Amino acid sequence: MDNNILLFPSGIPQLRCCHLPRDESDPIVPLCCGWQHEKGWLKHIDWDNRTRHLTRRSSGFLFQYTLSGQGGKFLEAERCRQLSPGYAFLIPIPSETRYWLERTDEWSWLWLSGTGEAAMQWIHHFTRRYGFIFKLAPTSAPIQIAAQIYADTACGRLHDSAEASILLYRFMLAFNRAVQAQHQGISPVIRQILEMVEAEFHRPDLTVEDLARQCGRSLSHFCRVFKKEYGLTPG
Repeated sequence: MDNNILLFPSGIPQLRCCHLPRDESDPIVPLCCGWQHEKGWLKHIDWDNRTRHLTRRSSGFLFQYTLSGQGGKFLEAERCRQLSPGYAFLIPIPSETRYWLERTDEWSWLWLSGTGEAAMQWIHHFTRRYGFIFKLAPTSAPIQIAAQIYADTACGRLHDSAEASILLYRFMLAFNRAVQAQHQGISPVIRQILEMVEAEFHRPDLTVEDLARQCGRSLSHFCRVFKKEYGLTPG
């Protein structure tokens, strides 16, 4: 089944760029998202990320997931990869990477960008550990969350910066979980923490102490395990 249809049923508009509600003072700041379809013979797509900036800030991150078409090319450390359907890249901006669309190819993709101190700590920790290219099913949690962020924004349902920041945080956790599971499996402690966070994240009164208590861990141990795994604190 076409991933465009699977992720975005009729009624979801296709927009190249949607600005997410945000508070620049938050540690995790959502920026923009989009759903694009481009033809190389009609539009030139070639991004050199070495000197690129997403915002007035000095850094940010970009996630891009191929939905259909031949996909673009991705270059990192002189290694070129084809971004076929089901493949994604997750990169800090700026970075020593480049991606482009060949003149004879088509590419449909979902994308999401963000910034913030905690978000950038995570992206650098994550990409140092796992690299930049990933294969994910359209039904996987991170892709479903990214699609939800786009659909809610494109349809005018997402207005609150705190809610947008929470959704981006959920995306980060889900991405970490999905990729870690592919590489080595998830330890029981991390699995328990993730399941608790995913189940309880919507509670406005939820504290880190609550999560640690429900996981049966001391606060210091909970925070230590979480930071070791994600490169950022749970608070």
